[in-house]
Amino acid sequence: MTVPRPVRSEAGMTLVELLMAVAIMGIAVVSIVAAMGTSIIGTDHHRKQAQAHTVLLSAVDSIKSQAYVPCATSSSYAPATGVTLPAGWTASYVTVQSVTYWNGLTFGPSACSPDPKLQLVKVQVATPDGRATESVSVVKRNPS
Repeated sequence: MTVPRPVRSEAGMTLVELLMAVAIMGIAVVSIVAAMGTSIIGTDHHRKQAQAHTVLLSAVDSIKSQAYVPCATSSSYAPATGVTLPAGWTASYVTVQSVTYWNGLTFGPSACSPDPKLQLVKVQVATPDGRATESVSVVKRNPS
């Protein structure tokens, strides 16, 4: 006579359950890696904006410290003079976009004869890769 063996619990995972668990883990890992990539790109963009903003503030200080040029054009002022540029930058990334003149009511591209003694100088800074651009306008006044 044979003695029946006790039935063991066969609690375990089936192949389908195991494949589903691996698929869910794979989706979670891909999502996390994609979020990290997006975060890295966003951080890089913000770093470049911060660099451009810092260079822009220095360029504006440079423009303010330069002597007033009557009937100035965009090439009359050198915005990168005295500005410490980050590695990989050149003075060509810091430009004067326009110089407009006060006509009594507003700034415009009016003739400067006679010199109105007020200029609106627009300074722009772009990162070397062109992904971030900052600009600001500064008013220059003829002190005489």
